[in-house]
Amino acid sequence: MQIARNYEAVFSQGHVEFKRSDFGIDTKTEVVISPEDDTELRRIRITNKTQSAKVLDITSYAEVVMAIQASDEAHPAFSNLFVQTQIIREHNTIYCTRRPRSEEERPPWMFHLMHVHGSEVEDVSFETDRMQFIGRGRTLRHPQVMDEDALSGKEGSVLDPVMAIRHRIRVKANQTATVDLIYGIADTKEACENLMFKYQDRYLKNRAFELSWTHSQVLLRQINATESDAQLYNRLAASIIYSNSNLRADAAVIQNNYRGQSGLWSHSVSGDLPIVLLHVYEQESVELVKQMVKAHAYWRLKGLSVDLVIWNEDHGS
Repeated sequence: MQIARNYEAVFSQGHVEFKRSDFGIDTKTEVVISPEDDTELRRIRITNKTQSAKVLDITSYAEVVMAIQASDEAHPAFSNLFVQTQIIREHNTIYCTRRPRSEEERPPWMFHLMHVHGSEVEDVSFETDRMQFIGRGRTLRHPQVMDEDALSGKEGSVLDPVMAIRHRIRVKANQTATVDLIYGIADTKEACENLMFKYQDRYLKNRAFELSWTHSQVLLRQINATESDAQLYNRLAASIIYSNSNLRADAAVIQNNYRGQSGLWSHSVSGDLPIVLLHVYEQESVELVKQMVKAHAYWRLKGLSVDLVIWNEDHGS
C-alpha cells in the first residue's frame, strides 16, 4: 500500500471528506447519507495533473452482512451462507438479499451501483465472492484482484459475499473524472429497484449531497446544539453502539450483580435499550445534565434509541 504524499480528512455534520495526492493524481472523496432514503453516497473526484493520459482501475469493495450485529458476531460464516447476490450489468449494479429461514421472514434487499462521469470508460467488471476478490493467502492490504485485469463476475449463493465493482477509465491530462458509488437498502426487491433507478439520475444524486448538509443544520437548530456539540455526541454514540470498557463499571462490580433485567423495572427502565448512566454528585453538574439531555434528543433524531438514566446524589438540590 502506497503512502500518499498529501492526505487530509474533514468530518462535519452530514458530510465526510477525504483528500489525497499520489503521483500527480489528486482525489477528493465525499461521503453523505441521504436524509430522504436509506442510501449512502460516495463521490470521488479524480484529477489528472500530469501531462499525459492515465488509465486507472477504480474498484469498490464492501462486505455484505444484512443481519443484526449480535447474529453476525456470533456466527459470521454461518450467517453469510444465507446471502444471495445478483449482478445487473446493464445498470452497473449488484443486488443482495438473504434467503428466508422461515415462511414469516421477509429479508430486505440492498444494492450497490457505480457511475462514472467526465472520462472514458474502457471496461466494467463485478465480483461478489470474497475469496475470489482477496485470493488464497492474501489480505485486503494486497488482494488478488489488484494483480488481475478484471473481476471474475461470480454471483449467486457464494460462501462469503461482497459487493465489488471495477471501472477501468482513461483520464486525460488536466481532466477530472467523477465516480459515484451508491449503496442502498429497502424492504422489498421492487422498492430496492426503485431506489436504484432513482439514483441513476445525476441531478437526484446532487440533491442528496445538498440536502444532507441542510438537514443536519436544521437538526442542530432544532435542539439548539452547535457543530462541536454534535461531534461530542457522535463520539459518545460510538461507545454505545460498540461497547467501551473504559466507560463501564469495574469488572468486579458487574460480577457482583445478581439481579437480572427485571431489577430495572421498578425504576421505569425496561432494559431493552442501551443505558447511558449519568452520575451527579453536586449542583454544579446541572450543565452536564442539560448537555446529556440534549445528546439524548440528538441520538433519538438520528435513529439511535437509548435510555438516559440520571442518578442524582446531591440531596440538597
